[in-house]
Amino acid sequence: MKRSRLNYLLTFLFLLLAAKSNILSSSNLLWFVTLLSFFFVALKYNALTKKELRIFGGFSIAFFAYILIRNVLFNSLPMPFLVSDVLFLFKFLFLSFLFVAILKHETSQNIVKVMTDLTLVSFLFFAFQLIGGGAFFNFIKMLHLTPQEPYSEIFANCLVFTYTKELHDYRNSGFVWEPGGFGCFLIISLMLNLFINKFTFDRSSIILIIGVITTVSTTAYLALLILLFMVYRYKHRKVNFGVILMIPLLVLIMIKTPFIGEKIVSLYSSDMDNLENIEHLSHYYDDIEMQMRLNRFASIAYIYNMFKHKLIFGVSNMYDEVMNKVYNVNISNGIMDFMAKYGLVGFVYLMSCYAKFCKKNVKYFECVVYCVLVMIVLGFGSPILTTPIALMFLFLPYYKFPELIYVLVKKPVQVNIEYSSAN
Repeated sequence: MKRSRLNYLLTFLFLLLAAKSNILSSSNLLWFVTLLSFFFVALKYNALTKKELRIFGGFSIAFFAYILIRNVLFNSLPMPFLVSDVLFLFKFLFLSFLFVAILKHETSQNIVKVMTDLTLVSFLFFAFQLIGGGAFFNFIKMLHLTPQEPYSEIFANCLVFTYTKELHDYRNSGFVWEPGGFGCFLIISLMLNLFINKFTFDRSSIILIIGVITTVSTTAYLALLILLFMVYRYKHRKVNFGVILMIPLLVLIMIKTPFIGEKIVSLYSSDMDNLENIEHLSHYYDDIEMQMRLNRFASIAYIYNMFKHKLIFGVSNMYDEVMNKVYNVNISNGIMDFMAKYGLVGFVYLMSCYAKFCKKNVKYFECVVYCVLVMIVLGFGSPILTTPIALMFLFLPYYKFPELIYVLVKKPVQVNIEYSSAN
């Protein structure tokens, strides 16, 4: 198999595992087989050099020391909680490391390419969803590719597309678990493509933006507005009246747009009401054998009230086992989910690695701030931060590649490419 095709396949598998919606990501056996395949590919192409081994070896030692110290000194939880954190290291973090180590300077390029193709596929399936409705849902279920889920009667997945009937009849979920999650993948891919093309829009950018629009996701729309404003500021550095006017204009658009401003306000009000009546609602959901879903703002308040100062270092990857002993709830705020797992310390470290990667791709500190704001918006809306597509930013700063891609694709001249992982 040609290396370019192999990289495409690896990226495709990587994104499917990150999608948290298909039989590949839901089966520990299939996940292990895929991870093992990545490892053998890394060995075949000598991707695990001494420097790579030092990178992940040092990271693993620091990670293990972190979870061991916090578990012994701060949380005093049973051994299964510590084991769960160790499994997270080898299941999610090792996968992210191997993916970046194998593709190196081609990581962003391949993510953009595969995401563009998957987005085009989603347009076709989304059209079938809008036209076929229940019939199309039954067709996907008939393929027997849908993982076992508590809500399997309304959830269907065929690897490259997800359809949650009744909840998302008119929204595009793509290959991810729900439209908001798909929007996160699209925004990250769009950002990477802008880095590659030095903030100019190409065919892939247009396709990804259209994909964001079809998700009808408040989170993705807000992140897209920030990205577009970042493009403008990258190209127009002088602060003029137009820039000053644009900021309140964007705020006004967000406030007045029904599915952005009104949705945020109603969501906050609903969340506060649910928290006030959580005991009554919890009994109701227990009776119908379902988890009580807490939205963005309620998730923040509930997790903070539950763990307070423990959020500095986090509780455990299995923190829900502690939390749900009181009320059986489902958290939908990705930032608080991450902090409950690995604390404010872990969150700051992830964001610093992400900011370091972004700094390599933009000229100005202001644009780095926009990039960080984009990720915070995405994390606030979806549990994206514990998925491989976000965790890969822990290792991407070790590789300097976007400039090389730009030279090779946009300016075909003679260059010497360094495959070293070090800066």
